[in-house]
This record gives sequence, structure tokens and C-alpha cells, in this order.
Amino acid sequence: LELASLPESALRFRCHVDALMSLYIWVREQWTTRAIAEHRTKYDLDCRSTEGKLKFALTAARELSQGVLPPVCTESSPSNTEENREIQTSRILSQAIALLPPVPKTNGLENTPSFRIMGRPIYWDELAHNYKQLRLKWHPDKNPNSTEAEERFKIITQIYTDLKSEWFEKYSPRIPVERIGQHNLQLAMRQQFPWSPESFWE
Repeated sequence: LELASLPESALRFRCHVDALMSLYIWVREQWTTRAIAEHRTKYDLDCRSTEGKLKFALTAARELSQGVLPPVCTESSPSNTEENREIQTSRILSQAIALLPPVPKTNGLENTPSFRIMGRPIYWDELAHNYKQLRLKWHPDKNPNSTEAEERFKIITQIYTDLKSEWFEKYSPRIPVERIGQHNLQLAMRQQFPWSPESFWE
């Protein structure tokens, strides 16, 4: 599920590349030749290059996380009944989750209200990806008669601007706690907004 939500810019990050390549290898072992060819054609993918293989894995992860399955996962699978689809989905998701790298140790910033508004990003590409989604959801042009949407949009933009400007020096959840300081973490935890962080995504 985590792989499925990654933006394509994630292909630049080593941990994501390794996880996607592992998923690509697993899919090639599990899917039929026909299913692989159909998926390649559907997304116009050239799997002779590394980037093509990574995009294959990323698109496969997105489809699998939504319950979209290839015709069969092995050549000898029975007809695709609803029960068989559920079994396949469970197996595929279990395998995909097992291939994910462990969540890196963080300093706890992702649990602060401002980070929760931004969807708890740990990596820079997640912050940028989540910001784009929130902008689309709360943009005043999409909510012309809502002053609440305008205020939420201002909050989102301000948080993103602050985090973006000093992400690698001050705000990344991967910066050691010693550099952030417990006092600063506690101040960030006490930050308050007119709406609950989770309501920005509901």
C-alpha cells in the first residue's frame, strides 16, 4: 500500500528503488506471461530498461492495492471466482508488504499537528506529493463559496512553505533528535489549528 501511494519521483530514492525492483521480480515470478504482456501494453512500458521495470512495479503496486488483479497469478490457477480473487489479493498484499523496507527511525516530527495536516511525510517527495493533493482539495477555485476552504488552504500553504524552506536542516523526520532538541519537539507537538489535522484529508 505504501509503494502504491508513492509518486514517480520516488524512483530517485535508493530504498524505494530496491523495494520496487523486488516487487517487479516477484510479479514476474507470479503472473502469467499473458498478464505481464497485458500490463506492459496497458501502461506502454519497456521493461528492458531499469526505469521501465520500476514503472512496471509501481503501476502493478497501485493496481494490486486497489484489488485489480491479472487474469490469473499462476498458470495453473482455478477460474477467477470471488473467493479466489480474495485469496489472491491477500497473498499479493502480504508479499508486497513483506518486501517493503522497514520504516526508518524518526525523530517524531511526523506526529506533530502540522505534519499530520501534511499527511505525516517522512521523505521530501512525500511532502511534495501530499501538498499537491491538499492544494487540489482545498484550493479556493474548487471551493468558491467556502471561507473555511480558503483558511485551510492558507494553513496548508504556510506549513508547506515553512517545511520546504528548511526541510533538510530543521524539519525532516530523519534528522537526529539531538539536533532537533526535545524542547523544540514539545513546542511543535503543542501547535494548534482551528481544525483537526485529520479533517484536512476527510
